[in-house]
Amino acid sequence: MRAIIERYEQLYQCTLHDSLVLDKRYQFPKSLMVLWMVVVLLWGVFLFHDYFVGVVWFILSLVLALCALTWSVVRIYRLKHTSLLIAREGVALLEGLRFRAIPYQDLQHVRLTDDQTLILESKTKTIRLVLDSFPPALYGLLKVLKARGFLDHEAYEHDIFFHDDEVVVEPVIESKDEAYLKLREAFKGYRYLHEGDLEDLKLQALKIEKFKLIQKQHAAFYLTHLEVLGSHPLNYRFKTQNTDEAVVVFEHFKLLEILSETPLKTTLKTFRELIVNAQLKQCIISLKETDKTAQWVFTKDRQSYTVRFSFDEVFTAFNAFASDPWYEGI
Repeated sequence: MRAIIERYEQLYQCTLHDSLVLDKRYQFPKSLMVLWMVVVLLWGVFLFHDYFVGVVWFILSLVLALCALTWSVVRIYRLKHTSLLIAREGVALLEGLRFRAIPYQDLQHVRLTDDQTLILESKTKTIRLVLDSFPPALYGLLKVLKARGFLDHEAYEHDIFFHDDEVVVEPVIESKDEAYLKLREAFKGYRYLHEGDLEDLKLQALKIEKFKLIQKQHAAFYLTHLEVLGSHPLNYRFKTQNTDEAVVVFEHFKLLEILSETPLKTTLKTFRELIVNAQLKQCIISLKETDKTAQWVFTKDRQSYTVRFSFDEVFTAFNAFASDPWYEGI
């Protein structure tokens, strides 16, 4: 474990104060199994056929056996001595005596193939990682790559931490005013908090359990769950999954219109009575430079309603993904 860290430090003349080393899971190569089966088959021919044919097959099988033995020793050694280093500065792979390292700043191309192989490329080096060949903590590297703008995501300021053999990526929140900090302080108990638009969420078929107006200007909608798409920055599984109970907060919420089959007054009191325990059917967000609006379609007591409101910013918070190993509530 220490060897790969020392190789990285020597190569880049630096000290890694915090990092994570993952050992590759050992699996006997299928190609070697096929080769040994061929060797055994040839030995069978030697035993049950005439001497001349048997000697020829014996020599051939002996050569193949020596090749298989040599290849087996080399492959097994490499498999048992393959380690992956994930650090704040970059990533490195040690396979036997072969060492390759790529600092994040040198990455040029990053791809995730259909067979779940992660390919990292710099100008001179390539690292290929089969996700299933390493412990689940490897998925933390995907978080890092997303934060740096790869895998079809926008880059954002972030910090990288290592806790309980996991990679933790946290956005760096710019210095904000007291009101901004006070609002987020109200949701500090949630494990996940993401700021930004809602394009990576599917806000449909959700029950709104509670509505709360914070500081008389910020609307908090408490939902039974969220459906998070694979493109979401926090969703490192790359597939749609649900969360536990969640909250969506629209800052500087302003109610614009309530529409229904029967005329209704567009008042906050009316909206509060309708939205609690309603089923959200559709969410349309319009983002313009000077104006952000949302249109929600929801049902309650078999009646359909459409509401429009404006806002400045939006963020979501929740405690667990369905894939979190410690969570079994979904």
